[in-house]
Amino acid sequence: MLVNKAYRYELAPNNIQRSSLAQHAGVSRFTYNWGLEQRIARYKNNQGDDRFPDAMKQHKLLTSLKKNRVLMDVRNLEVCTAGNPERPP
Repeated sequence: MLVNKAYRYELAPNNIQRSSLAQHAGVSRFTYNWGLEQRIARYKNNQGDDRFPDAMKQHKLLTSLKKNRVLMDVRNLEVCTAGNPERPP
C-alpha cells in the first residue's frame, strides 16, 4: 500500500533575508523570460529542425553574458555569485 506524506514548512525571514529572497526571485524571473524570448525568436525565424534551440547552447550563452555583465546589473550579479567566494561580484 502506497502512503503519501506531506510536510509543511513556514519561513520567517528577517528584512535582509526577505530582500535577498526577492532579489533571487527577480533574477530567476529575468533569466526565464530572457530564455523564453530567445526561444520564441528562434522558433519564428527558423524552419525545420533548426527552429528548436539546444538548451546547453542557450545556457552557455547566458553564462557568458552574465560573466561579461551584459544582462544583469551589479546587484543581481552579486546575488548570483554570492555562494562562490572565488568569483568577484
